[in-house]
Amino acid sequence: MKTIEIQGPLSRIYPRGLLIILAVPLVLLTAIGIVEAKWSYLGLLFAVLLIYVSLKKPFIFPFGLYVFSIPFETLLVMSGSSHGATVTRVLGIITILILALKSYFEKKLRVPYNITLWWVFFAFYCFLSATWSLAPDSPLVRIQTITGLVVLYIVVSAYRVQKKEYDMLTWFILSGGALSAILIIYGYHKGMAEFGDVARVSLASLKNDSGSGSADNGLSFTMLLPVSICLGMLLKKGKPLMKIFFFAVLLILFFGVILTGSRGNLAGCLVILLYFFIFTRK
Repeated sequence: MKTIEIQGPLSRIYPRGLLIILAVPLVLLTAIGIVEAKWSYLGLLFAVLLIYVSLKKPFIFPFGLYVFSIPFETLLVMSGSSHGATVTRVLGIITILILALKSYFEKKLRVPYNITLWWVFFAFYCFLSATWSLAPDSPLVRIQTITGLVVLYIVVSAYRVQKKEYDMLTWFILSGGALSAILIIYGYHKGMAEFGDVARVSLASLKNDSGSGSADNGLSFTMLLPVSICLGMLLKKGKPLMKIFFFAVLLILFFGVILTGSRGNLAGCLVILLYFFIFTRK
């Protein structure tokens, strides 16, 4: 007697049916949570959803959300201290754990490129500058931050990234930079931002803090990579509407950098433009 194997469209009934079976109680719990104001139900469902997404699509959450939130780190402070925990740093820690576990259990771990080792040496060289600092306690915070970023860089470099994951990540970076530039422009024209002694404006000053050059330089620095990505997409996309879109986003990013008053990062934008003009044929 021959056995009948389920093939073709019928073979997809089972995962779809399982999805429906799981979706029905989730929808019911969501409805109960909203109607009866049981917000703990919604929090539990949201946590389950984030865990699922982090395991299946880590370049959406947490890594994608992490790179998106970098320009807004000063607004996402979770404690009263300016050097305390932020949502961005928590997302960075979760990214390290998730990618490390997926790399190990899914056999996606590979040997990082040699350039990774050189960046580690560069970070170590930066650590040495703390030994001759006039205020030894001040660099400790920076050392902790640099250490975390180096670990994140090594983990991501050792993870086998697919092309679609990389493309998704560039969109998160571009979206975060463009949104931060829009908020800077909006705050500037609506008078929501405060000015420091050097007449600079930044997202940090939207919290009614005094403007500071370091905060403005740091914010505009986070927009250099979105500028580079946007310029690259502008040159690659062939459709006229997409070129107009990326050109408009590029102007917004430039205007945001100009409003921060950071001369160094404005020079960085010009260097990026110069690099593309020299090393591309477009």
